[in-house]
Formats: sequence, structure tokens, C-alpha cells
Amino acid sequence: MPFGRYLLEEPIARGGMGEVFRARAVGARGFEKPVVVERTLPQLAG
Repeated sequence: MPFGRYLLEEPIARGGMGEVFRARAVGARGFEKPVVVERTLPQLAG
């Protein structure tokens, strides 16, 4: 699932305010780097 410049691969955890995903940062010329992305739950993002 795309999320900005990241490709979310697998959920790791979900808590009261957010969720954490294993992801890949995708860049120019096929560059990829494994990362962890934390995002705020949609109902709290306002």
C-alpha cells in the first residue's frame, strides 16, 4: 500500500493513537531502503 514515498509492506503494531508498519523507501534509479513508518490513526489525524 503506497504512503507518500513509502511502500507499506506489513503492519507491525497498532495502539491507541497510531499504527506501525514495516515499509520500503523507494527512490530514483531503483533505490530501496527498509524502514519503519508510524502513522496516526485516521480518526485522530484531524
